[in-house]
Amino acid sequence: MKQFSFTLSLLSVVGLLFIPQLSFGQEEEPHPQDTIRKIVIEVNDVGIDGFVPVMQEPTPINMDSVVQVIGYPRKAVRKNIQGQVIVRIMVDESGQYLKHQIIRPVHPILDEAIEAELPSLRFTPAIDADGQAIKFWVNIPFNFRLR
Repeated sequence: MKQFSFTLSLLSVVGLLFIPQLSFGQEEEPHPQDTIRKIVIEVNDVGIDGFVPVMQEPTPINMDSVVQVIGYPRKAVRKNIQGQVIVRIMVDESGQYLKHQIIRPVHPILDEAIEAELPSLRFTPAIDADGQAIKFWVNIPFNFRLR
């Protein structure tokens, strides 16, 4: 007789995924490792479009100095390029930049000027409902306006 099996998955509130292996057909002695596998999922390691509730979002600590270093690229001024670039930044538990994605580009000249300085941005960490610092995606706008 062939043995059929399937996997049940339940996601608990604490972020643990339990995958019990249930078998139908011939009874076999289950191996302890196969009975229940516990896989820890980092709830705050969601994708760029994911939602994580927090009590406090990260805020830039050194935004003024980073904006000053970025300045207004001369090529952009000469070409009359202006607008608002919005960058989505993953901030780690200690407030350090991890990675980013430009979600509203304006022009490669402005986008590249910003990207060069993003790793130097520092933040207050995001705080979850338990008071723990967590990784978190935050949107940061960079405005370029010619006067």
